Amino acid sequence: MKLKVILMKIEVAKHARMAERGSSLLKLLQNNDTPLLDLLIREAVQNSLDASAGREDSVVVDIGSKDFYADDLIGHMNGIQEGLKKRFGAKSAKALYIADTNTVGLTGPFYAEEVEDNEYGNLQKLVYEISIPQQKEGAGGSWGLGKTVYFRFGIGLVFYYSRIQKENGEYEHRLAATMVEDESKPEALLPSMDNKPKRGIAWWGQESAEDATVPLTNEKEIAEILQVFSIDPYKDEETGTKIIIPFIDEERLLPKDQQIWWNNKIDNYLAIAFQRWYSPRLDNPKYPYGSWLDARVGGEKIQFNSMERYFQLVQEMYNAALSKTKNKISSKANTIADFSVEDINLRIDFKETAGGNAGKIAYSKFDMKDLNMLPPENQYTPYLYSNLEAVEEGQNPPLILYLRQPGMIVNYEIDGAWCADIPSADKTQFIIGVFVPNSESEFKSEYMKKYKNLEQYLRRSEKADHTSWKDLIDEEKKITIISRIQNNVNKTIRQTYAEDSAEVKKGKRSYLSRSLASKLLPPQNFGKRPGPAGGGGGKGGKGTSQIRKAGFEIIDQEINENNKLDIVFELNVEKNHIGQFELTVPSETGHMKGNSWEGDKGIGTPFPLAVENIYIEEINDAKYNKYLNPAEKLREFQFKYDYTKINKVISGIEIRTGNEKLKLKGKMKITRNDSFVQAAVSVATKEVLNT
Repeated sequence: MKLKVILMKIEVAKHARMAERGSSLLKLLQNNDTPLLDLLIREAVQNSLDASAGREDSVVVDIGSKDFYADDLIGHMNGIQEGLKKRFGAKSAKALYIADTNTVGLTGPFYAEEVEDNEYGNLQKLVYEISIPQQKEGAGGSWGLGKTVYFRFGIGLVFYYSRIQKENGEYEHRLAATMVEDESKPEALLPSMDNKPKRGIAWWGQESAEDATVPLTNEKEIAEILQVFSIDPYKDEETGTKIIIPFIDEERLLPKDQQIWWNNKIDNYLAIAFQRWYSPRLDNPKYPYGSWLDARVGGEKIQFNSMERYFQLVQEMYNAALSKTKNKISSKANTIADFSVEDINLRIDFKETAGGNAGKIAYSKFDMKDLNMLPPENQYTPYLYSNLEAVEEGQNPPLILYLRQPGMIVNYEIDGAWCADIPSADKTQFIIGVFVPNSESEFKSEYMKKYKNLEQYLRRSEKADHTSWKDLIDEEKKITIISRIQNNVNKTIRQTYAEDSAEVKKGKRSYLSRSLASKLLPPQNFGKRPGPAGGGGGKGGKGTSQIRKAGFEIIDQEINENNKLDIVFELNVEKNHIGQFELTVPSETGHMKGNSWEGDKGIGTPFPLAVENIYIEEINDAKYNKYLNPAEKLREFQFKYDYTKINKVISGIEIRTGNEKLKLKGKMKITRNDSFVQAAVSVATKEVLNT
């Protein structure tokens, strides 16, 4: 006998004066700069950590994706069944889930009328209300808007399943669904009520009164709905919450740059995003403020030893800032990195009883070996892991991270108040700092007594999306706590590397436009040093010898109005050499040349960079002032263009000298078919040997 399908009752939000609509709720978080999957990790994980039951050392948060059949879900959704059938029909679909354990779950009353002393409980705050922040000391949420990120996935439909332990010791299962959509769009699914304007908001559950619902509590009914998504219900003494977001579009959620391995699959991206935002608390039993984070993706645990090296260093610096000692970091690759820990003192502001300072900055200048960027690990730059683009040519700007008690990194800074005066490192080194506030520091001043401690002040200073700190405005006195923290962090690191700053400035080259997110990287003396053809390391024999260093210098550069690169350069080639000049695209695995880009193992599209023309001003200090004509022999020098094999793109030139050295000054115009592709110049020479 076929079982009866559980039909969840719909409750459509009625039109009311000054009430939020779906379209406005979707804009509340006001963060369109951070990728959605990063926002999900930041907000969802913080909700779970804030709900820690305190019974275990860790909070387990498992995020992943599930496949399901749309028809299996549609039968449960009263009020929007026809619309769902038209859009999805009998198709396979994908859902995201966020599941936590060792948390208290969606506690609290079913009805807002039952709320006492402003204790709404997690159920009301997460499912039925908006803009109610966490009241728990040291919590992450301070605005109550983070949950709106769930509605920006899929079609805005979200299921909330939870198991709680009531005051009498009994366990209760709860399941409800919410939908928030842009009611103004033609494909909107939710109906209006009483012929009044749509609000684009609805809930599903069991009927409690006319046109009203509360969560399902029947275990068998809940299990039937969870089975649609292959989600298991809680059992034994487990409590927690599982959030399910159906009808997601995996392709839309992932970044377009598929060369980076974590951009190819949602689970891979989530694994990096967990580390990007929660590395200080992730698999860290030394975390001092409660439960550490046991993060999992699709059930697979992220352990410290499997984290990317950069994020391991961030956690170690965080621990050192809390332990007040200088540390050495040892990795599984047996590399050692020293770093310093310094006080950030604002003694006129804080009582001595809580340390008298604003916190500590742990920092160091790491090299590529420290960060496992060399073979065989070949890990990426800190900027890429941090979702940043460092645009300073030939140098690496300082990178400052900061966070407060919940353990989520607020932001990564490479310019602005945190690090504007810190000298950049050279292209093989990275200055990285982690600021950890002294959360318990209490203020001396009377006008600051409205804030219990520094942690509370920083929490209130955060934006709704928790991406920055900014001093609050007080009627009695201008508050400068955060700005002075920034200045002191800046000063502390700047003074440490002051000796390096002069050398760094000497090597500083011009910038290309940040707004175009592109740069020309002219790596001088670029090239490997393989032995001659046939093996061996000597110079004897026929043919050409090893590749030698080439003299190449960028004098000036700019992006013209047609988005083409114009560079003024000087090129030096020894006599009896073949000079090879090529355009490449820098990637984290090396510089991709034209043939590699176009080949089967590359991108497979036409190489996006091309030499449009070369204007020669001087040859060996003699004026020439003509465009390069490869068919013309210039004194002892022969030129020819190099083309890619597949699409015949001019990707470089080859210059052959005779018994005379070549010193060439000129201008080159480079066409870019993709304005976001970085261009690099690879120059090397081969000596032509006589028999």
